[in-house]
Amino acid sequence: MFPLAVALYFWFYKHIYENQLDMLQQQLTRDPYESPQFAISERVPEYAKTGVYEPEWLEKVEPSDFSLVGYRHHEPLTAPMAI
Repeated sequence: MFPLAVALYFWFYKHIYENQLDMLQQQLTRDPYESPQFAISERVPEYAKTGVYEPEWLEKVEPSDFSLVGYRHHEPLTAPMAI
């Protein structure tokens, strides 16, 4: 396993090519939208309220039990692929 510092270096290493600068400039002019809310279905027990730990629910949880409410995004940006 990689040390955390090495993993973070590769995870955060990014680069921008010259032919992508116009797209980047456009991205920087956009105002961010309000953050969405993360919603969990009511069918999933809420430990904070019940105080009852129910590990068997880990096998019953489905992707549809989670959603983002109020998610908005800007139109997609495109840039040429650098080769």
